Amino acid sequence: MKNILPRYAVYCFTACCLGFGLAASPAAFAANPPVNIDTSVTGPVHGNSSNSDGSLFDLDPVDSTLNINISGSATGNAYGGYADDIGVNATGNTVNISGGSVGGSVYGGYSDGNGNVTGNTVNINGGSVAGSVYGGYSVSGNVTGNTVNISGGTVDGDVVGGVASFIGNVTDNTVNIYDGLVTGSVYGGLTTGTITGNTLNLYSTGLTVAGVSNFQNLNFHLPTDFAGGTPVLTVTGTADIRNSTIGVGIDGGTSALSIGDSITLINAGTLNPPPDINGKIANRLGGFQDIRFKLSVVGNNLNALAIESGPADGAEAASQGILAGVSMLNTQGDLIASQGVFLAKRASEEGRVGTGGFAAIGGGSMKQKTGSHADVDSFSLLAGAAYGHEMEEARMTLGGFIEYGKGNYDTYNSFVRGNGDAWNIGAGVLGRMDFKNSLYAEGSARIGRLKNNFDSHDLIDGYGASSMYYSLHAGLGYVFSLKEQIDLDLYGRLFWTHLGSKSVTSNQGDSLRFDSADSVRARLGGRFSFTATDTVRPYAGLAYEYEFDGKANATVNGDALRRVDLKGSTCVVELGLTITPSASTPLTLDLGIQGLEFT
Repeated sequence: MKNILPRYAVYCFTACCLGFGLAASPAAFAANPPVNIDTSVTGPVHGNSSNSDGSLFDLDPVDSTLNINISGSATGNAYGGYADDIGVNATGNTVNISGGSVGGSVYGGYSDGNGNVTGNTVNINGGSVAGSVYGGYSVSGNVTGNTVNISGGTVDGDVVGGVASFIGNVTDNTVNIYDGLVTGSVYGGLTTGTITGNTLNLYSTGLTVAGVSNFQNLNFHLPTDFAGGTPVLTVTGTADIRNSTIGVGIDGGTSALSIGDSITLINAGTLNPPPDINGKIANRLGGFQDIRFKLSVVGNNLNALAIESGPADGAEAASQGILAGVSMLNTQGDLIASQGVFLAKRASEEGRVGTGGFAAIGGGSMKQKTGSHADVDSFSLLAGAAYGHEMEEARMTLGGFIEYGKGNYDTYNSFVRGNGDAWNIGAGVLGRMDFKNSLYAEGSARIGRLKNNFDSHDLIDGYGASSMYYSLHAGLGYVFSLKEQIDLDLYGRLFWTHLGSKSVTSNQGDSLRFDSADSVRARLGGRFSFTATDTVRPYAGLAYEYEFDGKANATVNGDALRRVDLKGSTCVVELGLTITPSASTPLTLDLGIQGLEFT
């Protein structure tokens, strides 16, 4: 089976024999200082404000990030961002309440006109709110991506992800309840416009609210010590979940529940369930391994029956993250074999000093099929010194180098999307023997450590893994002089990269075991180069590469995950320039680009 998805991978290389430097001046962004309320304040409290109405704080613009921290008391409403002008948005503001009291309601962001209210957050960790809590509120704008986190304290009113009171869409807002007391109802959104994508996440049991409505995603994250007996959520009034997708998972690597146990997710005064919910399987919400639940409605109760345990759907994304790290190491191996060996040779060749420094930098983007696929963006750097020695029948080049790489990736399969980042640091040696008959042999060896961090919002889990890696490459080539100024370099190279095994504990407490992963690749190719001027030598190349191995095996709590691998073919096209300022200057600059087509 071919496991490489047709697309591209582009690598841009810049290198020189003595070295180079890069400097950048990052832009500086000033952030608004937080507003701290730790005493008694009469009237409303504003963070960012677009008008001057005598409020305690009036800062402009509203379209910026600001934290307002309340541990004292305020008799009126509290606003993270308050937009009272036409066309002004309230974006990215945060209200933190850790104690004290708010006599009115709390708004992460508020627009009194047609402004959009986006990306605001309310965190309630303690204290009391006499009114309601709104992630975002607009009279006639759109309310999108706001968040309310309740982890303590009391709310006497309602908790609402977003409100567009006149017209406007309320989309993708989130309410997370970890703990605390909510006397009123919980709504995903309220508007006469569109309500979609709003989510309620419950992270504890024994919660009680007056009502639940307008959530398209309703997720129950069960604590590991929950064994049933009491409802997860009690709704004294109506639980209208007709348009909700139900998710159930264990918020950790173990569970007090056994297969066959039945639990009550919602006990309501009136339950309006989704149609045909009886017998449906809830979305899994746990980590790499989780319990699968079957849903049913009995009277005004929504129940869930634990029917099986095992790796979550798409949990092999964990292994895709490992192979993304292997891909990054392979990219560095290509840089060493092509630019690294060539520049080491140029740094110490005849007519120049016997020793010299060299450096190379590369970066690229690729999509690799690993059973599903992964997008990998990476950056590589190597620097070292080389020594050249002239012999009777050949010239020998030996060098040592250090390498550094950094990358990020996104993984995709039918169930799970993940993302992560990786970096590595290592050292190695390389060599090349150029014989008088135009034959040459080359090779390299390196060792280092790769750090890989993977995360998935679909699995609500992730891990951090650190492993040793080893890599070798060997090659043979022959340089044909077609004309006085034109050469054809035909070569074959073999690459082996080994990433050590690792056992880690995931963020959710699952035990992950990654077996060692080996990548074995062969590349056959050729490169034309010709002397355009005394200082410039363009080149163009074509190669075929085949990955023989590239497998990643893993287990979660002892259960095997589906294997993913990199096996498949690659076509490589390259173009570049080698620039030597003068024969007396020990400096070579190589600029190139490679395009990889996977088949």
